[in-house]
Amino acid sequence: MLETVGHAHAVNPDKELRKVAVERGWPVPVFNKPVELRSRVHFPPAGQTLAALAVGGAVAAGGGVLWANARKRRFEG
Repeated sequence: MLETVGHAHAVNPDKELRKVAVERGWPVPVFNKPVELRSRVHFPPAGQTLAALAVGGAVAAGGGVLWANARKRRFEG
């Protein structure tokens, strides 16, 4: 897959991938000081996210029930 990209870089590779990268001449950057994702990307508060998911789930479930009932009535009639 990396070879298909055309600009393969094996970032922090495991032993097997490092061997392949060296054989094929790919750069092997190693980051010893990882950057925490939360410091770079701002996520909404968990409470708001969970509330939105709950509302979305309820709407989807309600829509499914309405659709199933409408379909049932169409075939019974």
